[in-house]
Amino acid sequence: MDDTLHETLARHADDHAVVRELHDVPPHRVYEVRLDGEPAVLKVADGPRADPATEARVTAYVGNHTSIPVPEILAVGEDYYLAEWCDGLPGDDPAVDEADVRALGRTMATLHEETRFDAPGRPRAEDDRLGVDARDSWHAVVRDHLRDLRKPLADAGRAAIVDYVLEYLADHPDLLDDVDDPVLCHGTLLPDHVGLDGGDVTRVIDFEHAIVGPPAYDYWRTALPLESNEGESALPVFREGYESIRNLPETLERDRLLFTSLVTLSYLESLYVQDQHDERETERQAEWMCEYVDESLAELEGRLGSTNSDAAGSR
Repeated sequence: MDDTLHETLARHADDHAVVRELHDVPPHRVYEVRLDGEPAVLKVADGPRADPATEARVTAYVGNHTSIPVPEILAVGEDYYLAEWCDGLPGDDPAVDEADVRALGRTMATLHEETRFDAPGRPRAEDDRLGVDARDSWHAVVRDHLRDLRKPLADAGRAAIVDYVLEYLADHPDLLDDVDDPVLCHGTLLPDHVGLDGGDVTRVIDFEHAIVGPPAYDYWRTALPLESNEGESALPVFREGYESIRNLPETLERDRLLFTSLVTLSYLESLYVQDQHDERETERQAEWMCEYVDESLAELEGRLGSTNSDAAGSR
């Protein structure tokens, strides 16, 4: 790996060095490096699920088209990117207060307010720009995403829960027809991906889970772990911060069960891919996640059934 890193750096500077490894969480590795004496960050692929080139193009797009502060992208390769070094970025499990949580909400809302796309889809790197694999509906994007999740989860013995959700969506083809127009969703706008200074956001990093989709999806991707990590009291503060910039969709609470189920499956895949726990703890968390999805969709089906019965009775 060291030889490969130095070969990569040598493409961009004669005087280069690897200072230290910052993160080793599959499917990426992140390093502090020096190029001609200046500090920088190198993020490289470390597995088939990695796509640092697309993450770099998303980051550059945000830097060029919004007021969100992001690191400058210095160079992009097929399996890596180099970015400017930014002081003040958080370590693991950063401490946050109410002002920080409110700032997260404002930042997400700003990202959504300042980005607009004609159709939803997954970002992709197109030479030196950002492209989107556009689909005709968010329903189609979600199905594609679940099919991508299925293989790593099947390898972990968890294919059944993905198949269940895919079948559920197939049985409800109009379930996501009225979601809001697509924006750029960060995907994991959490305290460990944001530089915070007294309630101000200094940098936003790690766009590896970015997707073009409805704002509510991004909202619940942050709200679910934020509630788990910071407690229920964080959600009203996060929402207040968001709504100080723009309104949330009227369907936000209605779609909570479905969106948080989709989010949970994505985090389930990360649980196995990142492999940060012993086997017993991983399976305990995985079982909880699968039960959450199963129970959430059962509750949603009950609500839909009740709604359909009410509608039938009114005709």
